Amino acid sequence: MEGQAGSLVVDIPPSTDRVQGSGAELAKKNIRFVDAPVSAASPKPSTDSVHHVRGKQADFDELAILKCMGASVVLCGTSAPAT
Repeated sequence: MEGQAGSLVVDIPPSTDRVQGSGAELAKKNIRFVDAPVSAASPKPSTDSVHHVRGKQADFDELAILKCMGASVVLCGTSAPAT
């Protein structure tokens, strides 16, 4: 993954398989990372859906746009560990 130091990368894959280790790789380059996977089971966000996002609190707070993903977007820890 590429980016400039200090930038914020938001990964919104249909599963967490693709992002394993991405946060650690980007951190080495001083690039912030938020993992915000979505379910491929539904074609659009529903008003009762809950999305679990992983990353740092300050980065999560900066991403108000994530609220359009569903009724509730919850920070549930840091980015996926490297594998």
